[in-house]
Amino acid sequence: MVPTQSPLQPVVVEGGWTEQTQEEMKLMELIRQTEARLSEGQERQSRRSLIGALCKAERQHSLYVAPRVKRVWAYQNGGRHADGTYVQAGALSELLDGCTVRLKMSHPAKTLYTSNGELIQSWDDIERGMAVCVSAGHGFITSKEKSK
Repeated sequence: MVPTQSPLQPVVVEGGWTEQTQEEMKLMELIRQTEARLSEGQERQSRRSLIGALCKAERQHSLYVAPRVKRVWAYQNGGRHADGTYVQAGALSELLDGCTVRLKMSHPAKTLYTSNGELIQSWDDIERGMAVCVSAGHGFITSKEKSK
């Protein structure tokens, strides 16, 4: 112990157990390096868990994607719009078969048209809830044209 002139710290301890030995300094450096590696590992772990959570959320999201089944209002070519019925399907061929059955058509349905007379060529052209005109292969005609 060494006396000092400072009123805040009148006595200072020198040497002995207060000074770090070479071995203690090496151990402290190893501790700092280990802590740094641990914090990097924890950071990587949190990134991995975040990426895993995002992948899991994406997989769950794919579970909730709307089904490809579409429900449309179908009526016969040349018939009245009001005489139609709802038909639902997951593909164009399935929709044609469903229209044949639900509309009690004598010949199988072969082509679909929009209510404006545009030919529907693919499943992507069909929107949920739209009105489709079902034909057994004849061109599009309205109910007014058929009555004439």
